[in-house]
Amino acid sequence: MSSGDDSALQPIRLIRDEQRTLSIGSKPDPSNSDSSLSFPLPQVSEIHATITCKNKGFYLTDLGSEHGTWFNDNEGRRYRLPPNFPVRFHPSDAIEFGSDKKAMFRVKVLSTLPYDSARGGEVLQAA
Repeated sequence: MSSGDDSALQPIRLIRDEQRTLSIGSKPDPSNSDSSLSFPLPQVSEIHATITCKNKGFYLTDLGSEHGTWFNDNEGRRYRLPPNFPVRFHPSDAIEFGSDKKAMFRVKVLSTLPYDSARGGEVLQAA
């Protein structure tokens, strides 16, 4: 994931593995460094959200963060995620951590990268 600066655009692999959880916060999770993303920004809580996979879909859950987690669907509607309730996201949705849009990401499926058969996953990118 990366924020609005396209020069810093970097993909992140979201593995379609129902046993794996990706943690998102302002500090890295030392107990799970390979499955955590950190954004050292004031609007991102230390433990902000998680991304999980269920039934081949990806779900974002806000963990009661101070500034909230938001997403905009492909029709431009903006929603605040309710705390501790997983919400499925789709390609072209925009995800925001906090409400000031400094940590805003666009989800897209990268069709140019092959299925990762060794890890059982696909590649998504947020921009």
